[in-house]
Amino acid sequence: MDLELIRIDVTDHVALVTMDAPPVNAQNAQFNIELAYAMDSISDRDDVRSVILTGAGKVFSAGADIKARGSLADPGEKWQHNRRARESYHSVRECTKPVVGALNGAALGAGLAVAASCDILVAAEEASLAAAMPSACLAIQPCGA
Repeated sequence: MDLELIRIDVTDHVALVTMDAPPVNAQNAQFNIELAYAMDSISDRDDVRSVILTGAGKVFSAGADIKARGSLADPGEKWQHNRRARESYHSVRECTKPVVGALNGAALGAGLAVAASCDILVAAEEASLAAAMPSACLAIQPCGA
């Protein structure tokens, strides 16, 4: 499969997986399919012993691509989208190699779901985590904030 939004670079048995969907690594159907494929293919690779998952630019992942969600109008499309998204998170969690989430910036909503699926998180000082919830908003800021 040709990957356009996810990059995989392997050096010294470490796979650097970079979410590269400018400008904020928002997740649409293609993103979810590619992330799941990337993580599943890494699980099968003998030349990879561990994974670093990060985002290109200043944002880990800003979450769901809201513009793309507007096009999910046909019956069943929203269910399919949610299923694809869940499977992409599960592919990170179920990867047979340890996955280190390198939070280089904000991980919001669905971006937080990707981060939470990693085995270990390492966050830059400018990283932040947030999820909108029906009755409240959860936000975690760096210790010095």
